[in-house]
Amino acid sequence: MFQLKKALKILLFLSIFNSSSVFAEEVGILSTELDSGILTDRNNKIFQQEKLQRTLKYEKEKRKQGIENLEERKEEDIKVSDVSFLLKKMEIPKSDILTEQEMERIWESYIEKEITITELYTIVQKINELYQEKGYLVCRAVLPAQKIQNGIVNILLIEGKTGDITIQGNHSTREKYIKERIPLEKGKISNFKELDRSLTRFNLTNDSLIQVNMTSGKVLGTTDYFLQIYEPKRQQFFTFADNLGQKNTGELRWGISYINNSVTGNRDQLSLTSLVTEGTASLSSIYTFPVSKKGTKVSLQHSLGKLKHIQGALKHKITGNSYSYGIGIVHPVLVDEKNKIELSLDWGRQRTVTDLLKLNWVNNRLSKYTAGIGISHYEEDSIFYTKQNITKGKFIPISGDEKKYTKYDMFLMYQKNLKYHTLATLRMTGQYSLSKKLPSVEQIYAGGAYNVRGYPESFMGAEHGIFFNIELSKLVENKGEFFVFLDGASLHGESAWQENRIFSSGFGYRLRFLEKNNIAVSMAFPWKKTINSISVDSNRIYITINHEF
Repeated sequence: MFQLKKALKILLFLSIFNSSSVFAEEVGILSTELDSGILTDRNNKIFQQEKLQRTLKYEKEKRKQGIENLEERKEEDIKVSDVSFLLKKMEIPKSDILTEQEMERIWESYIEKEITITELYTIVQKINELYQEKGYLVCRAVLPAQKIQNGIVNILLIEGKTGDITIQGNHSTREKYIKERIPLEKGKISNFKELDRSLTRFNLTNDSLIQVNMTSGKVLGTTDYFLQIYEPKRQQFFTFADNLGQKNTGELRWGISYINNSVTGNRDQLSLTSLVTEGTASLSSIYTFPVSKKGTKVSLQHSLGKLKHIQGALKHKITGNSYSYGIGIVHPVLVDEKNKIELSLDWGRQRTVTDLLKLNWVNNRLSKYTAGIGISHYEEDSIFYTKQNITKGKFIPISGDEKKYTKYDMFLMYQKNLKYHTLATLRMTGQYSLSKKLPSVEQIYAGGAYNVRGYPESFMGAEHGIFFNIELSKLVENKGEFFVFLDGASLHGESAWQENRIFSSGFGYRLRFLEKNNIAVSMAFPWKKTINSISVDSNRIYITINHEF
């Protein structure tokens, strides 16, 4: 009897293996619910997108910060006569900044000519403009009180050297980390252009903000600097709950996150997130640390996930687990007040196992390299961001036949502040496969709270496709944020359904209360209720609750 049951299981397994998507439809489940690797990958992408949104918002707020509270150098009103004299020679001390040729070019047209005192001050002003052009704002030329004899004029140069450097507010950042990235050296003359560039790069490549305050030094002829750093909390704990899961593995999700924003004092971040539903559990960790003074960072990633069907025709008959790990590097090649361009290179490996009726149905191994470029652009009232990637990978399914693939994918986001505290947001994600077939975990999926709301999570997938979200939100003073949205997707390729387009619209409300609590509620309405013979609800309500300890 045992042998007969085993034989029947094998026959059923073989029939499913030959037509897995057909079988999934027949028993009322989505094929994406059979692969725990897709679940783990989806959770990781959600965490990354949420982190990106926070980062872009924070960078926009920081981009104008830099050198503040500079002492105003008010020129005294100088009463000058219109007396003229013949200028024979300018005597000026040697400068550490300006060359003799640069200064001579300023006054050479005045030599051996009758000039007024006003024109003499014009020469001094031009020298100061040259200092400013070179970025040396603590340097200036002055015309001291003197008696002009034989047409010889003395000009004094004050080239303020750096005095004391004081760092304040660095509760979780080592002084050495800051000093290596901010070009201030005691006894040297500071170049403010270089200092401003370094501050901008630091502020836009770190999670902390530095402002530089300067004042007259305790020692005559010096300038003292105060570097004030504003850090996020070193350790942060978050809990969250939502109903963004899948029907057969549990729609209600609970999670907890722990973030250490500076593990060793070098702005190296450790992030741990655990997420569970009735039928799934996942744990992901990311450690990111700097490897250069220019903002280059390396990330180490590891994820674990498992699933079990808790309802439907195959209740408790489908189980699975997956793990992934990888390493990546990001280097900012351009950082200024309005723009940031980053190059990235990532390598990752994933293993996915799914059992059906206690028989091994899925046993996939995947490894891949991804090269990408990220571009951010900031204006007074808008943010633009895009990430473009090329991925080359190797996939080994349960059959053992190695398959290679190449794909291109992109993400784009544009936000613009409109009148009356209104914000417009456009998000777009696209993918094109250069290979005929892709492993399921590498396909693009539509449906769910983070792309086409109103449809089940990862409702349909394919090799190529694009989906978009358009959202209009209105701040309600002290009461939250009301928003309306339009979502859509179009998928193509060998795995695409015949009905390959879905759209939805809806509205929602976000509320922050008691300082550390957030709740978001939205209702989405799918435009088509039956897709590829699969029926969906006429509306879907999403609820997300977050709390920070």
